[in-house]
Amino acid sequence: MDEYFPWMDMKEAIQAIIAPSGVRLEDLEKNPAGVFYATKKFKSYEESGFRTPSGKVELYCERLKALNQDPMPVYREEVPLTEQYPLILVTGLRYQEYVHSQHRNIHALRMLQPEPFLYVNPETAKCYGVNEGEESLLETKNGSLKVKIKLDKYIHPKVVGMSHGWSEANVNLLTDWAEADPLSGFPNLKRIPCNIRKTLR
Repeated sequence: MDEYFPWMDMKEAIQAIIAPSGVRLEDLEKNPAGVFYATKKFKSYEESGFRTPSGKVELYCERLKALNQDPMPVYREEVPLTEQYPLILVTGLRYQEYVHSQHRNIHALRMLQPEPFLYVNPETAKCYGVNEGEESLLETKNGSLKVKIKLDKYIHPKVVGMSHGWSEANVNLLTDWAEADPLSGFPNLKRIPCNIRKTLR
């Protein structure tokens, strides 16, 4: 596969990736804190326009129309809630100690944020009989997992939220690739019908 991977080692590959910037890998090796690249220019669109075919802000998108998609933003009732799954699960919440799903294996970070939580509005928790710090069952049509409750008055009463990246409570197992966005292919991570309940001990 030399045609697609013509580099002899990792350094050559990295140099090929950063070549368009004009920065050389050896410069970065000599300056691990980084090198000056360019001054950020704000409001460049005032001179060059936006990166659209017209150069203007486009609410009507010709590219989407060409793909037989709605060229204008359209409201759709996204989450059909049912008696079995009356809440909306939002995944991908972030902890400042970690980067996405990384670094759960670093002891010092685990000391700061040792375990995952399901964030629930206090009123919702009361309705479902779950309490702060209590292990509960989070269920979707794709499965279930046990996770402790963290009360959060800022989360909407119809929504519960959880971080990803935890091997002991892998919330990605509750998502569904079949419901991916038809245009981008992005999986449904933010609008998953779910339920919560006390676990039986």
